[in-house]
Amino acid sequence: DIGSSAPSGAVSGSSPLEQPSMHAEPPSDSPSIRPPFEGYVFCYGDSLTAGLNEPNSGNHTPYGPSLEEALTGEYPDPLNRFDTNAVDYRGVPGWTAVQLVEVWNRTKLGLGYFLDTAPREFVDVVIIMVGTNDVRNMDEPDATYIFEHVRALHEESLLHPKVKRTLAVEIPGGAYRSNNPTRDAAALAVNEMLLEFASVNPRVHHTPFPFPYEQDGPNWSSDRLHFSVEGNRVLGVALAPVVRKIVEEEDS
Repeated sequence: DIGSSAPSGAVSGSSPLEQPSMHAEPPSDSPSIRPPFEGYVFCYGDSLTAGLNEPNSGNHTPYGPSLEEALTGEYPDPLNRFDTNAVDYRGVPGWTAVQLVEVWNRTKLGLGYFLDTAPREFVDVVIIMVGTNDVRNMDEPDATYIFEHVRALHEESLLHPKVKRTLAVEIPGGAYRSNNPTRDAAALAVNEMLLEFASVNPRVHHTPFPFPYEQDGPNWSSDRLHFSVEGNRVLGVALAPVVRKIVEEEDS
């Protein structure tokens, strides 16, 4: 299960992103020659965003801090979360997109709550990576139903006065997908719908998940569902150029 208080989630093969490498090197353009990153990013999702690693370990290494380091050149101080960090994050372990829509304004759970209390005047990019638990927990996953709830999180975010853009990250891979063609087909269908949704909404951006599922690969934990410490680092580094480009386009 994808965390602590409900179902779980991650998935098999999505198209890889153009990124540093499967095992990610630091961005090649040195922070000293890049313009400083002055945006603010909020990452939202389930335990894949919370950074849960090995099952029952209680260890969390979210991709958010690695994303901030790749954007700014400095690894953030965890004590500055929801204060001065450039990237904040909240993952709700075990929850589905359907459930996350239902708790939009719930204190310390709902995305609406975090947007209301965000420490900046604007949120340049809201990164939403959900849907894994929906696919994983349905015997016969309904891709359209799942997509409608993922879309609702984006649409509600964009109605919030602080939010400029959203970024839809595709449902990742995992053993539960690679071992189940029905679930894999549903995840692929949701990902296709996300791409189409972004293509007709200028404030919604889309990115494939940056690395494929590899049984016993370095980016995956032993449960073959969550990301390893390295996998979360790779994810953060891979998303950085995508986020930077969105923010730069906003400012141009």
